[in-house]
Amino acid sequence: MRYDRCLVDTFLIGDELSSSLRLEAAELDLPLASGISNAGKAPELHDASLPQAGISFIGRSAELTELHDLLHDLHSRLLTLVGPGGIGKTRLALELARQLQDESVTYMDLQQVDDPILVPTAIALKLKPSSTPNALEILRNALSDSAHVILLDNFEQVLDAGNVLTTLLEACPKAKFVVTSRKRLAQPSEVLYPVDGLHFAEEASDAVKLFNSRARQANARFRPSPGNLTFILEICRLVESSPLAIELAAAWLRSVPVEQIAAELQRGPELLEEGVGKGRRSLRAIFEESYKRLNEKERELLSSLSVFRGGFTRADALQMMDAPLRTLLGLADAAMLRLTPQGRYVHHPVLQHFAREKLLEAPTRKAALEDAFRVGGAPRLGRTITLDRTKKVRRIGDLRSTTTFKLP
Repeated sequence: MRYDRCLVDTFLIGDELSSSLRLEAAELDLPLASGISNAGKAPELHDASLPQAGISFIGRSAELTELHDLLHDLHSRLLTLVGPGGIGKTRLALELARQLQDESVTYMDLQQVDDPILVPTAIALKLKPSSTPNALEILRNALSDSAHVILLDNFEQVLDAGNVLTTLLEACPKAKFVVTSRKRLAQPSEVLYPVDGLHFAEEASDAVKLFNSRARQANARFRPSPGNLTFILEICRLVESSPLAIELAAAWLRSVPVEQIAAELQRGPELLEEGVGKGRRSLRAIFEESYKRLNEKERELLSSLSVFRGGFTRADALQMMDAPLRTLLGLADAAMLRLTPQGRYVHHPVLQHFAREKLLEAPTRKAALEDAFRVGGAPRLGRTITLDRTKKVRRIGDLRSTTTFKLP
């Protein structure tokens, strides 16, 4: 078998990757997990090339500056870019890697690695090991003598392998890891960098530039103008400038005018459920992946919290749903909620829409929430909302008012 090829790459799909790793590990006699010893000669280190970007990278200059500074901080050797699916973590990390001048960089996509115990072997194979007898020793020898950055993409697949990175950081003082994940690794040395949507306040903003660029790809005759800028900004606002959502929306310009795209998104994110390009996933598919990784309590709370509009406080969630703090923090750790500087939890609007759909699948709990707002929890918070033309009740947070008081 040839060991000079890239066994761990993004062209392997399904179980093919894991099977390849297991077979390769068996032929190399590499244990799938092992302790580190001081024995063994360091293998020659070869950088694995970064994936070629099929489309242009737009914006994020402020984030790149911050990440450069963090990566050169001795206390930021395990840097996790965390955020919901579609927010642009991978592209940001790859652009950061491309801009690094003084360090070797190796990229690895973990999306198809199905078992945390395979992670050391997968990375070792990526670094083209010699006959050193175990995976972690290969990594230690490869990373011990030179500055090297390992970029691990989609780490939420293998969160239990976080301790492997901690072990390597302790053994290899010059090594650094940049990780993208929808959930934090919960390691002592981890530095979290939340990735949010693009800036979209005006015509020259990153989000508008991204929309215009992808719009021209979908329809070469499209021209941004003062007349359609209002609709473009509205689209960016409705999706909270999520890069993937912007690209999915812009793709519809092949057959739908920009003002109609904005109008459709005001009704809901169904327009964004179609993937764009080969291998691209829809926002619904990304949400379902993340939703499946939540435990049962987190799933139930996420759907219940979907009734809030404009965010909510810890007190709101406790008052209405008796939400345990641990479960609430679990949703934040999984990038299903974001804590604002004002101390409010907010959903991404697309994720909130899908979470509401989950609530509709639980009619008993939905009815109980309606009853709680009518007669129990809401009156204790001291705010007012109109449910019909004559009756007033208190409200929680920013629950959207309706004339029938039916949850959406």
